[in-house]
Amino acid sequence: MWGPSIVGFGRYHYRSASGREGDWFLAGFSPRKQDLTVYVIGGLNQSAALLARLGRHKKSGGGCLYLKRLAEVDLSVLEQIVANSATTLRAVEANAAKQAKPAKTKAVADEHAKSEARADARHGNQPIAKSNPTPKAKSPAKPARRGR
Repeated sequence: MWGPSIVGFGRYHYRSASGREGDWFLAGFSPRKQDLTVYVIGGLNQSAALLARLGRHKKSGGGCLYLKRLAEVDLSVLEQIVANSATTLRAVEANAAKQAKPAKTKAVADEHAKSEARADARHGNQPIAKSNPTPKAKSPAKPARRGR
């Protein structure tokens, strides 16, 4: 269950251009008051020909396909649309994983810092000493005010 009324199948991790990320399902459905909503996030844009063969559906958009009754659609075509959605999302997920840069581990970062220090020493560069500014003197405490 994804929330109180969505049944989702599979799972993929997404990261939007704004930096927001999370987990969502590959395909899902929800029996809404007016329609049966089928969520096929990754495949509706590429499924125009399949939508034409699907049968009677109210509308589609934004990854949602709205059906009045399952009896009015070709279930094999609906199955293909859902499968295309899952395939598309898996391909996007795999491509994102390939492009992600591996995070530096502490050991790699430490080795990199040591290497730079050795190079600086070979070239006669001295590390810059961090200076600690003298702390400001505290002003004398003011006497407490007495209430009336």
